[in-house]
Amino acid sequence: MQPDIRTALQRLVAEGTLTEEQAIRTADVLREASSLTSTSTSTPTPTQRSGRWSEIAGYLGAALLLAAVALFVTSGWGDLSENMRTAVLVGLGAVLAAAGLAVGRSSGLGLRELGRQDDSARRRLVSVLWTFGAASVAAASGLGVHSAHIGSWELLTVGATGMALTVVAYWIVRGLVGQLGMYAASILLVSAVVERVMRHHGSTDTVYAVVLVALGVAWAALGLRHVVHDREAALLTGAGLALVGAQLPVMDGNHQNLGYLLTAVVAVAGFVGHLSTRSFSVLAAGVIATTLVVPEALHHWTEGSLSAAGSLLVAGLTLLGASAAGLRLRQESRAAS
Repeated sequence: MQPDIRTALQRLVAEGTLTEEQAIRTADVLREASSLTSTSTSTPTPTQRSGRWSEIAGYLGAALLLAAVALFVTSGWGDLSENMRTAVLVGLGAVLAAAGLAVGRSSGLGLRELGRQDDSARRRLVSVLWTFGAASVAAASGLGVHSAHIGSWELLTVGATGMALTVVAYWIVRGLVGQLGMYAASILLVSAVVERVMRHHGSTDTVYAVVLVALGVAWAALGLRHVVHDREAALLTGAGLALVGAQLPVMDGNHQNLGYLLTAVVAVAGFVGHLSTRSFSVLAAGVIATTLVVPEALHHWTEGSLSAAGSLLVAGLTLLGASAAGLRLRQESRAAS
């Protein structure tokens, strides 16, 4: 966004004319309108076409490199010692990191400056290379711990290493793949922490459920606070994780009432959250959660006496009601915008 528009919005916030959330929403709408206008009124220049082909070539090169490693792994991985496997993964991570660094420096910009470009083929390619490099090194760290026979800390080591590396990579050069890499690493890390803390306490499904719901909410909050760049992706992944976490006790079968409660909370949060976020992903999570929890709870509470036809009827009515509520909220949010 142009500096003068940003300054004007900040002034309106300071005067009390707009709230901070309204200013952010206005900025997003203006940015989208600007990008649509530039897309419809301009044609790609030869330089842009060249950049896109270079980006595609970079992706293909990285894919071929990973395919070569995968072929090597399937054919000769079993013949290598654990130390050699660790060295191979570290080497692969180093190659990908060096390739990303070379691509970033070829832009003539500093890496941090490149990482703040809104539409840059190099930025996206660097994010992909560094994220896969981080995954390779994280896997190597787990193998290293296993080969050293240091207890059963492999999963925690992989999660912590992956989280640290993806956060640093994203802080330098942001990208959707980097954001998804942090998301995956965070799930692995919290799962490993729960496993370590609760390993002597029997079933951990309820703890996993609560932790994953909380992590999903945290990811959605990161998107809303613009801590991560792609807001809609953060809302989608956060809402999806919260929904999956809420359903874990239901699938486990031992603490179903907790699962119904968590799923109902996700449903309410989805509908209420849509009013402030205007996000279809959040609304969809609310609709899906509502559709799941009502027939599940009724079937359980009636001890299965509700027939299959009755269950389908309840599910259908619930889906229709949830969809109607969702469409109503969508209409109201559009009118408010």
